[in-house]
Parts: sequence; C-alpha cells; structure tokens
Amino acid sequence: MNELCFEIYDKNLNHLETKTLNYRNGEARIMLETKLLPTEDGRYYLLLGFIPEGSDYAYNENHLLELDHDFNVVHDLDFGLYDGSLSSFCIVGSKIFANINKQGIGSDGRGLKAQTVLVYDLDSGASTGQKIDLDVSSGGSLSYDSVSGNVVLQRPLANDGETDFFNIPAVLINTDNYTATDLVLPDSVVPVTEGRPPFTFVKNGQFCYLTPMQLVIWDLITLETNVYSLEGISEDGNGIFIPDQNG
Repeated sequence: MNELCFEIYDKNLNHLETKTLNYRNGEARIMLETKLLPTEDGRYYLLLGFIPEGSDYAYNENHLLELDHDFNVVHDLDFGLYDGSLSSFCIVGSKIFANINKQGIGSDGRGLKAQTVLVYDLDSGASTGQKIDLDVSSGGSLSYDSVSGNVVLQRPLANDGETDFFNIPAVLINTDNYTATDLVLPDSVVPVTEGRPPFTFVKNGQFCYLTPMQLVIWDLITLETNVYSLEGISEDGNGIFIPDQNG
C-alpha cells in the first residue's frame, strides 16, 4: 500500500466524500496508517509507518502527522526511529507517549519484540530522553485515562508464543514519574489462550477485561480488582452477550 485514502461519513453512515492523503507522493514503497486520533477542535493526529522506495530491508520511518480538518498535512514529526515500528501513541498535555511494537531483526528474518515506550515533547517534536522500559513486550494500543492520570497499554492476545500476553492484559504508566505497573489477571480468572480475544476497555478510572465466562474490572487508582461471573449469559458469536432463555 503506497497511498492512504480517508472515507468520510456522517453520523447516519451516509458516505460524504473520499480524501487522499497528500504526503510524499511517489516516494513510498509501503505506507501504513497505525492510528488516527481526532482532536476536539477538528484536527487529527496520524501515526504513520513509511518505507521509501529503494530503502534497505528493515528500514522503516515512523512519523506523527498533524492534519487539518480537510486532512492536509500541517506538521510532520519524525520520531527518529528507523529500525523498528511504533504501534500506537497518546497525547498527555505536551507529551507524546509512543510504544515500540518491533525493533531489530531476528535470525529468522522477523522483527524482534520490543519492551519500550518513548516520550516526546509535542511542541518541539524532540525526544524528552525518557525511555520507559517494561518487563513485558510493548506492542499494543495506548490510551490516556484522565481519572487515574495513567497511560494504559492494552496488549494483544498473543505474540510469538510469549505466555505473559495471556496473564498480563495491560500495563499502567505513571505520567509523572514514568513507572510501569503490570495488571496481572487474578488467579480465579481463566486466561484466554486461543480463539476470540478478550474485549478490553478503559474508561473513567477503570480497565475492563471481558471473556465469554468472566468480567474483570480493575480500579486504576487503587488497583483493586473485581471479578464477575457471566454464568447464565451467553455470547451470540458476534460479540453480543445475551441472557440464557432459562434465566
């Protein structure tokens, strides 16, 4: 893919128009949109992976593009990471938190897992020099919870046989001192190791982890955990949970 198009719909899902990103036209061998984040004033931030034509194997640029409401590029922030890929970002005040998905190449030719979250200054675009090292791999999606004041890394189900993916669905990052805290599944919760991944959600100081059998809710301030059984409720195969007919 060497071109990005945005399909615009209204709130009733009526298609309005298509906009093509005008960015380094003709230069890309691969252009990969990783995350699009809208702002309250109608702008957007786009995390973009960019591999130029003729570049060396494993070379990958990581950019954060600021777009106006018409998807024109207003500012291009080069993260300065060329030997790996970022998978997500979030903005907290004047700081950008961005997590590395893969960095370096293993003996099998595949990307190596990373365990790093980087911090950048939004105003200057420069790295703050802060590198947050995690105990677990750092792939996944970042979001900011304003109630607890933490950045939350929601991690995918599994990756290259790494078992901690099953037991540690999220990591909290303190935005003041950059300490990282793993959210570990309670012993009473059966981890999902295959099939449909758990649904996870961050809102109002809580992290929710939903499987067909259980709902786990962490308080992101106290780190207390509540586990609820979903016995008597079934999943319809499309992610919708409904009460069983017998109760």
